[in-house]
Amino acid sequence: MYKLHILQNKYNCKLQITAQRTRWPKLKNEIDRMEISLNMRLKIPKLSENQSIMN
Repeated sequence: MYKLHILQNKYNCKLQITAQRTRWPKLKNEIDRMEISLNMRLKIPKLSENQSIMN
């Protein structure tokens, strides 16, 4: 259940990130770094850090 919740957070972020990329191309590098950090957190999930990205 916990791992599924982390994965759900990741894919929700992916959808938001895709929408942001089309609106604000200047943020692309920062958004790419966010995606990388989300991928890394799937290996060592920390819910509080995931929530801070979602907010």
